[in-house]
Amino acid sequence: MNKFLWKVTNTSLEYVPVTVIKNALSKSKANEIAEQVKVYSNTDHAKEYQKFAADNNPGCWRGFPHEAPDEVPGLTRKNKDLIFDLIKESGTLYKDSWPKSDHVFQTTYAKEAFQGQDFTIMAWFNINDQHASNMIHNHHGCLFSGVLYLQAKDTGPLHLYPENYIRGDTHPMWPYKGIMKHYPDDGDLILFPSNLAHDVPANPIEKQRINMAFNVTVLPKQPQQ
Repeated sequence: MNKFLWKVTNTSLEYVPVTVIKNALSKSKANEIAEQVKVYSNTDHAKEYQKFAADNNPGCWRGFPHEAPDEVPGLTRKNKDLIFDLIKESGTLYKDSWPKSDHVFQTTYAKEAFQGQDFTIMAWFNINDQHASNMIHNHHGCLFSGVLYLQAKDTGPLHLYPENYIRGDTHPMWPYKGIMKHYPDDGDLILFPSNLAHDVPANPIEKQRINMAFNVTVLPKQPQQ
């Protein structure tokens, strides 16, 4: 073997980054926000938007307390700002963690059409009763997604399914063949690519599972006047 003259380049063409941040919020702060979400879920403002979840995921309440006027009982302005500051800071950390590759070629449009750090965040809150689950799905078209867990310990894991596992087209010895299970604690934050399929099995206990899910996209550049 001509080993001493080898020229080796290792790169990554396909990569599924997942980041888990423990204690993204303190447990006391996470539980405080969970209680505020429960208060909001019983308001007239919440009932007005309840059709959002009327036709899927029975037993799961979904709503937008962060979009309610500040005079509506529920999330305080301080906690609304805290949540979105957390998403922006952790999202930047997550995006910066992706390994760079000089061997992935993109179109000029894909490289130039979007601004670097201008995140657009779409979020919603979930309250899952006992036996409630979330069917397998993804958030196609967004950059990355995440879940902030407010009241979650012992309520069941989040399952993440990479495409090679769903298609079943990788050899058993491929090290990335399989699924990820995250068993959340109160205050956890998890971030993953939006195209990554995921589901949540039925909540096995009486305690409600309360979290905030979100999608992040990047704004395209505005045309010059």
